[in-house]
Amino acid sequence: MRLMTRENGSPSSVLVVRLGALGDVANTLPVVAGLRKCLPGVRLGWLAEPPADELVACANLVEDIITFPRTALQDCGTRPWRWAEGFALSRRFLRDLRSRRYECVLDMQGTFKSGLLGLLSGAPVRIGFARGYSREGNWLFNNVLAVPVARDLPRVEKHAALAQVLAPETKPTLPVEMRGTDRDAEIVNGLLDSVGPAAPLCVIHPGSSDFGRFKRWPAERFGLVASRLAGELGVRCVVTQGPGESSLAARVCSAGGEAARLLPRLTIGQLVELLRRADLVLAGDTGPLHVAAVMGRPVVAVFGPKDPKVYRPYGPTVAMVRKDVGCNPCTRRRCRRVRCLEEIGVDEVYDSCRRMLSAGQGPSA
Repeated sequence: MRLMTRENGSPSSVLVVRLGALGDVANTLPVVAGLRKCLPGVRLGWLAEPPADELVACANLVEDIITFPRTALQDCGTRPWRWAEGFALSRRFLRDLRSRRYECVLDMQGTFKSGLLGLLSGAPVRIGFARGYSREGNWLFNNVLAVPVARDLPRVEKHAALAQVLAPETKPTLPVEMRGTDRDAEIVNGLLDSVGPAAPLCVIHPGSSDFGRFKRWPAERFGLVASRLAGELGVRCVVTQGPGESSLAARVCSAGGEAARLLPRLTIGQLVELLRRADLVLAGDTGPLHVAAVMGRPVVAVFGPKDPKVYRPYGPTVAMVRKDVGCNPCTRRRCRRVRCLEEIGVDEVYDSCRRMLSAGQGPSA
């Protein structure tokens, strides 16, 4: 397949298709940053979903951000009296997508939906993963297929293998520089001023998507770690929350006493500004953890059922706390007793946090 090229041998426009949640998009950002360096004159676009499209904006790596209105379409699809509205919304979205006239698609997702959207973009060259490395018949929609060197690559390195089909010298670039707006920074500074005087800052995120609830370490143990960090090391601890996680975050704060301060729900831009100021981020396998890792912030990840070779946060400033209990890693979507998390104690998580803080990475803000 011959790419439609400019004089320098690269396509003039490339659309990255990576829908999904915050962590999925975060683990694609280092590869797009590397691709940006390799193709400095190429117009890059990104097809994303809310709220992760806001994270793409914070990274400032692409000229176009196209938002797929998944939630609005789902709402219309479940209400027959809104089907006409949904049809009109779909037409407007597809008309906008095709009007961008991308020459090449990089399908970083590898699902039926991403393959179909890549095809509907009208791009003549669509690069995706070969059968066995993608799902739901995705390979049928793409006409240039990539075969990664292994099936258990970290997600960032798997994405890099796809980008290297287009630009062989592409390497993941870390850290990824991200910023919110000036207003985001102002709000976060005000929140941190209210927490207390300047001291090392630990951001704790105890939650995960509702789909991944079984990946959560007990909330009370996060609180006990916060209590020790504050009492023994003088660390300021703040607790962040995602949608529907207010009671979970409150349990962390209750267990931590006055050591852990609950923050209100943050926008993605505000979360980025908070993570920029963090001396340490403590969380399970969840989106904010992966965002912090690719930003180069010191991270302690409490991992349970997922395979760390594939799903661990990516970057040089990451410490993993994990127990091998014989049945993990696994591919289950629920578990009656998550022993791999239950057997991780407060002491070992605290010790890992202490070592990361003593390494002195320091905030980037």
